Amino acid sequence: MRCIFIYNPKSGRGKIISKIPLIKEKLSARFDEVVLYETKSQADTVKAARDACGKYDAIIFSGGDGTFNDITCGIASEATRPVLGYIPS
Repeated sequence: MRCIFIYNPKSGRGKIISKIPLIKEKLSARFDEVVLYETKSQADTVKAARDACGKYDAIIFSGGDGTFNDITCGIASEATRPVLGYIPS
């Protein structure tokens, strides 16, 4: 199974950055492939989520309310949607 971890590096004063190695380790125990994706903007987050549909079995994402909204908007109109997981930051 394939997974992408999409995260907003600015959310929560950037505290998620220090946790990336642990998150990758935990996800790697469950998924065969784990791709890390650091977002650059709101539009980038929406596009990353949309592009992940049909390509990955799961989108795990981290950020605040805006990131949550951007991810759901990105997958909303897609025919094939992966499982979502959220790590608030």
